[in-house]
Amino acid sequence: MVNSFTIYKEYYELITLLSEREQQELLLAITKYMFEDIEPTLNSKQTKIFNNLKRPLDKSKEQSKRKRNKNQTETKKNPKENQTETKKNPKENQSSNQTETHQDVPVTVNVNVNVKDSYSYLEEQFGRTLSPVEYKLISKWRSWFSDDVINYAIDKTIKNGARALSYTEAIINSWHDKGFKTLRECELEDKSKSMKEHMPEAYKDVKSIRASDDEVKKLEEALSEID
Repeated sequence: MVNSFTIYKEYYELITLLSEREQQELLLAITKYMFEDIEPTLNSKQTKIFNNLKRPLDKSKEQSKRKRNKNQTETKKNPKENQTETKKNPKENQSSNQTETHQDVPVTVNVNVNVKDSYSYLEEQFGRTLSPVEYKLISKWRSWFSDDVINYAIDKTIKNGARALSYTEAIINSWHDKGFKTLRECELEDKSKSMKEHMPEAYKDVKSIRASDDEVKKLEEALSEID
């Protein structure tokens, strides 16, 4: 147990990835863990964030424990001196026992119930736990795309033998710069590139013209047969 602990901005940014209700539940669970040593019971998203925070929280616990033991030892050695210092600085002592917190800010998270959330999916594919910075990066991607698009980018990363989030980021940024919104647009671009790679050299430099809606539909039907 501790008398106080600090909520850093990095913790706050992770927690605000959740819904308002989930934020409140997680913050309460963190305070119970720190002040009462109660292990939390949380949903999968809350648990992932808590596990990212657990190491620094445990470190804070350990530091507080050492500090408390040191103060107890000094109090036994110099009881009168410590009592005098407490009387001189009552406000300072009260301030040191307060927990720094931030106001809860609700954040809308882009979630498709039929697709695994990109946080979990990336951890499964990369075989490791995400860092707070990586959580924040994926949160930015989710403000642009749905999870199925991000997971598709992760699949492309793995397929190309990469295990670096920077590779996935380059794919996501490329789609965002091109104004893509849906998974279908991303898949069509990949199929178009694949067809061009297998196209005879004489046709690769032919300038394209804008196709009609009927032509686009026929192209999509033809591409779907390739799958």
